[in-house]
Amino acid sequence: MIAEDDLGLLVFPVRSERMTKEQRLVASFDEIAEFVRQHGRPPEKEADDVAEMMLAHRLESMSASEEQRELLAPYDDLGILSPPEPPESLEEVVAEDSLGLLESPEEDIHTLRNVPKPSAQPEEIARRRPCEDFESFEPLFKACHEELRSGTRRLVKFRDEQAVREGAFYVLNGVLVLVAKEGERKLEHGRMNARLRCVFENATEADLLLRSFASRLYRFGKTVTEPEEKTRLEVEEQLSGETGFVYVARSLSEDPEVRAIQDLHKIGFTTGSAERRVAEAVGSSTFLDAPVKLVETFELPRSIAGKVEGLLHRFFAAARIDAWFERDGLPVADAREWFSVPLEAIEGAVGLVESEGIQSYEYDPDERRIVLRSSTT
Repeated sequence: MIAEDDLGLLVFPVRSERMTKEQRLVASFDEIAEFVRQHGRPPEKEADDVAEMMLAHRLESMSASEEQRELLAPYDDLGILSPPEPPESLEEVVAEDSLGLLESPEEDIHTLRNVPKPSAQPEEIARRRPCEDFESFEPLFKACHEELRSGTRRLVKFRDEQAVREGAFYVLNGVLVLVAKEGERKLEHGRMNARLRCVFENATEADLLLRSFASRLYRFGKTVTEPEEKTRLEVEEQLSGETGFVYVARSLSEDPEVRAIQDLHKIGFTTGSAERRVAEAVGSSTFLDAPVKLVETFELPRSIAGKVEGLLHRFFAAARIDAWFERDGLPVADAREWFSVPLEAIEGAVGLVESEGIQSYEYDPDERRIVLRSSTT
């Protein structure tokens, strides 16, 4: 019967044995060694390539484990693994004592110190857990990796916690993470916060607070940009309709009172040509009865351009010049759209509007720059 089995139906395939934990560790280390052979250097945690970043975190974890270093020693012919550097002095040991364990006690030994109050416990403790429906997210992660390799997406520095949004990808500690769902945003201590469902590419998930997630991204993560093709289509779709312009103009007045004001700029809005608008400046009280120079324009969908102008006026309200210029006790010029603000600060504010993060910042007229908004209790 076996001899007549031309199709091999009676031949059972030999199952490959499962890899042991040690074999998986060696295979994982071989990936790092191959990277070093190809590039002549260890992988870097700050690399723009997500694959290299993951290898760097993996190498750091292996180097920190004495057990793993010993097991991998026979395979480390390149001398990649090295134990953590010991402190060089007692001062360095004390400096790294973030918990204050080496400090001299000032109170009686029966006095409890650093005991958290029960009220300090969060409503919900975020812990990683298996993602039960990961199969629905797995194609998204694969597509994101492919777009990173092709250059359609890029890794950039994480800059703004309020720009975290549902559907966006980030890299945290070398692991790709998707914000799968965002709860309702609420104002907490002067800043917006929300509960996020974060799905990781290793098939785990966690419910993290937006500000907590952002805090870790600032230190250990990066933002994955949207695909360039999608971004281009969105811009074209916005600009295909009617547009408006928010413009910035500088006064060319010869009036000593006007010339004495530092970084005097007008922030205005028009549905027509910004060049034509400033050309009509001479003789207009809104332009301080003098010609102006157009220094910057921002093209926006007409439906929101006027709102952006109003938002910028409120943002720089502390730097608005006197509402009216007066001569002989009579108002001669309407200066409600004029501000003593550097051009780069206006450009920075427009960038914050585009990233939807302007609510986290404010303009400091004394420092003449944009700063993080002070938290309020």
